[in-house]
Amino acid sequence: MIQKPQVDVFDFDNSAEKRMVLERVRKLKGLHEVSIKPRRFVRSLSQNRFYWAAVVGSFADWLSDEWGEEVKAEQAHDLLKRQFLPVRELVDAKTGEVYEIPATTTNIDTDQFSAYVERCIKWLGESWGIEVLTMEDYQETPKRSLAQDLGESIIIAKAAKQKRKTA
Repeated sequence: MIQKPQVDVFDFDNSAEKRMVLERVRKLKGLHEVSIKPRRFVRSLSQNRFYWAAVVGSFADWLSDEWGEEVKAEQAHDLLKRQFLPVRELVDAKTGEVYEIPATTTNIDTDQFSAYVERCIKWLGESWGIEVLTMEDYQETPKRSLAQDLGESIIIAKAAKQKRKTA
């Protein structure tokens, strides 16, 4: 079994932790590989919940209505990723064939995820007239299950569609 290297996380705003780290480094002898980088937090659960319920759910419902066939949330998510996240190319050294590796939202940090969600919301509104709740409005709603959120996103998408038709 492959073991991951040990990763220690220290708060350098805490003077006692900072002194402890410096003391440990001062005592080292011989060759060592040391890497210090700012701690990045991956997207939060509340961000993820909002994205899937309010953004992806609304988009999937709108696509289903527009195309006349069911579009799953995962498919709507894939369309949003392709629109806003970079695609990595992998070249087979033997054949020269190029493969496109789709990006993922799983390991982007909270700031990057917020920016991604904002781009999605702006694009959905400007390009398709899909109104999406803001994160603030979403957070003010009573806590519900994800299934309830997805059900509500259908109502939101249909209301936005009806609003477009009457405008």
